[in-house]
Amino acid sequence: MYLKVNFSSWKPWAVIAGALVVTSLGLGTTWSYLKTGHFLIGKTIREKVPIQFEIERLGQIIAEGRQNLRQDEQQVALVEVQCEQLKEEIEALEKSLHASAQEMAQLRDLLKSTSNVVAIGTKTYDREEVEAELNRRLDEYEVRKASLEEKRKRYEERNEYVKQQKRRLAEDWRTLEQLVLQQEALQDQKRLMDSQPVEGERAFDRNKIVQAKQLAEELNARLKAQQKVHEKYLAGGRRIELPKGGQSATERFDSLFGSDRDAKVTATQGP
Repeated sequence: MYLKVNFSSWKPWAVIAGALVVTSLGLGTTWSYLKTGHFLIGKTIREKVPIQFEIERLGQIIAEGRQNLRQDEQQVALVEVQCEQLKEEIEALEKSLHASAQEMAQLRDLLKSTSNVVAIGTKTYDREEVEAELNRRLDEYEVRKASLEEKRKRYEERNEYVKQQKRRLAEDWRTLEQLVLQQEALQDQKRLMDSQPVEGERAFDRNKIVQAKQLAEELNARLKAQQKVHEKYLAGGRRIELPKGGQSATERFDSLFGSDRDAKVTATQGP
């Protein structure tokens, strides 16, 4: 059976090239080159990511951390409730064992007598029956006492676990709040950096101020020149007006020429 290889595809050639590289450089060196290249590619990608995007990603991580801490708090609260229930069971079992110990003490006192008959209240029992009852209660007491010890051990372990988890949660919440403050500080720094002027990218050009001042001075000079021309023109075409008398134009004409104005006009003209 022969293995068919399609050399028209790029895959076989890639395998051959990879094998040649590993053979020439060695497996350790090739692996080192691959790790270094992977690191440099990742570093280049991280450097190209905008700062604002990274700040937002930090906020997302903080939000996820808060959610995880709340879940941990619920789990610790559940274990704490179990501890309280276990503590109640321990207290109830301690009271029950104490009562059983007192009852067995009474049976033991009854057996101090050497009589084969033991009177308990209005009833009488054989000594063997009382001893059997005492042994039964002792067996039950030992089992329940062992259960009590086991419950106490579990209670101590769970209670210590709850204490450790509470301390850890408090530390984690504190660290998370510090991260929130750091994110806010980074956001403020980014905002201040964006508001700072950048050389070569200023929208306000100081050269325009110089140009505006020069234009204002030129306009001021032109206005002053036009004002002088206007004043000179008005001074050359202005006539001096004398104060007028009290007579009107018709009265002045009649006074000068009289009623016989044709003869007087002719006399003024001469022969």
